[in-house]
Amino acid sequence: MSRGKAQRSSQLDMFHKADPIVGIEIHLPRHCRCGHDMLHIGPSSGPHRASLQCARCGCHCGWLSNEIANFLSAVITHFGRPTAPIYVRVPRKVL
Repeated sequence: MSRGKAQRSSQLDMFHKADPIVGIEIHLPRHCRCGHDMLHIGPSSGPHRASLQCARCGCHCGWLSNEIANFLSAVITHFGRPTAPIYVRVPRKVL
């Protein structure tokens, strides 16, 4: 890897580690293709604030909206980082 790429990669790693929501586990009522229902909040990419990745297979499962990411950040600032997964409930019509 070139020095420039290594430096950019290092800077991105520092940014991702600074985001308090990265790594939080979320339980969704819908499952990944592998059948698992637990996701990790992953780092941002391009215009997206955070990604959602399957906790079992690592597959990309979607994006986290800025609104939800900001809400989670505010909760973490006020109460601290959650120690248990966040369970998301969705009305039956949405599934």
